[in-house]
Amino acid sequence: ARDRVRASAERVPASARLPDLEFKYEQWGVPLARPYALGSADTLMFGLRQSFQALGSLDARSRAAAEEASMALGTQLTRAQDVIAQVRRAYFEYFRAETEYRIHLEHVEIATRVVELARSNYKAGRGTQQDVLRTIVQLSQLHNDIANIEQQRRSVRVLLNTLMARAPDAPLGAPPAPRPSHRELRVEELEKVLKESRPEVASAGHAV
Repeated sequence: ARDRVRASAERVPASARLPDLEFKYEQWGVPLARPYALGSADTLMFGLRQSFQALGSLDARSRAAAEEASMALGTQLTRAQDVIAQVRRAYFEYFRAETEYRIHLEHVEIATRVVELARSNYKAGRGTQQDVLRTIVQLSQLHNDIANIEQQRRSVRVLLNTLMARAPDAPLGAPPAPRPSHRELRVEELEKVLKESRPEVASAGHAV
């Protein structure tokens, strides 16, 4: 997107200049049998030719090119905002998956102890076989949940690395907990800020 902005900006001065100067050459009366015999030609003419645009057309073309460059800049800003939003979503998803994974591991450890306790009670005659089976089923469900969360962790790590232009399998540490921000929000102010900060709206204005 930055390269498109730079290319559009370079077209602005080019649009305001006159067409390139042209070199003109004519030869008359050269013998057909010896077209290279310029000394035998009746006439040799050399000249320069320059075309001029209608009054005000170069300025209009330059202004149009400048507006196109502003449109390209709006596209770049839009792309930057999109990437920032994707990174934020991916980071919070990564934080959620890591936190959920850690909690489920603790839950599995507790459930494993419950299964052992249920088995001990069953052997001692203080429990039933259904109690043991119920705890085993719950433990197996937790293992399935951990497998799903692990898949989510891998996927979001790949996405986050890709958005940061890193290798998909690059290592990522444990994400620190985000700090929530506290502010008073008013719908009218938010709508005003939204209209002023949306690059798409500004780019559409330049297109008009």
